[in-house]
Amino acid sequence: MTVGVSIPFGIFDRNQGNIARARANERTAEFNLEAGRRALQRETDALQRSIAADQAAIASIDRTVLPQAARALTLAQDGYNRGGFTYLDVIEAQRALSSARQVRLESLKSFHENEAALDRLTARFAEALPGTEIHK
Repeated sequence: MTVGVSIPFGIFDRNQGNIARARANERTAEFNLEAGRRALQRETDALQRSIAADQAAIASIDRTVLPQAARALTLAQDGYNRGGFTYLDVIEAQRALSSARQVRLESLKSFHENEAALDRLTARFAEALPGTEIHK
């Protein structure tokens, strides 16, 4: 009859499995952080492009479309007063001016919404909030 006792000594076990798992978790976290940074940058870039497009649309409407639509309405009203145009022509000119104003308002709304989204994304006004500290 033989009896044996085995006592494992921890001197050869350096916890390599848990160390490797921790390093893998660290790499995963770094990759996720980088992916988040890139997504944030893409969203910021997209908002900046939208803001620039909205500004260009508003400037174009203000510079050319609205003055031309207002002039067309004035000409239609003058022509109607002289008997050269129908009332329908005047209504159409008014509708065109109203439509141009509506497009301008939609562009303004989009501009301000995109600008607010960009401000939220970049925490532009965070320091103005009471009790808020931003660490850069």
